[in-house]
Amino acid sequence: MARVSRPGGVQAIVGEDTYLAEEALERILAASIGQDRDEGLRVFYGDETKWEEVLGAARTGSLFVSRRAIVVRRADQLKGDEEAVTAYAADPAPDATLVLVAARPDRRRNPWKKLLPKATVHDATPGRGGPCARTSRTSCGAAGCASPPMRSTT
Repeated sequence: MARVSRPGGVQAIVGEDTYLAEEALERILAASIGQDRDEGLRVFYGDETKWEEVLGAARTGSLFVSRRAIVVRRADQLKGDEEAVTAYAADPAPDATLVLVAARPDRRRNPWKKLLPKATVHDATPGRGGPCARTSRTSCGAAGCASPPMRSTT
């Protein structure tokens, strides 16, 4: 049986295409914690929490699972101690995968300016036209499309 490698400590899914973002999130979760998501998965929302709470959850181990995933949806809306984010990215918890899902992070400002170069970034940018605009890059090749064409409603 082939062994799937675990993703790095900090993963960033960046882009506005929710389909591509959810597809990338599922791949990351499958590789990091598998199907055991009852105890191993914790989800936050950036407009409802702060960096300190997210990083606290990432640094706090679990007695019940050996691998954990902390997912932050709308991560581009997180506020709080930006220096702690940079410090965590440099030395992430060994048993946790921090997944930041952000539609439009401001790459010019901290913490994103320092965080994205240290993270594994997954692109969820919407496709530009054509019949494959909403499919993943793996299911739609240059020679042809694996999905049916999108129909115009106008």
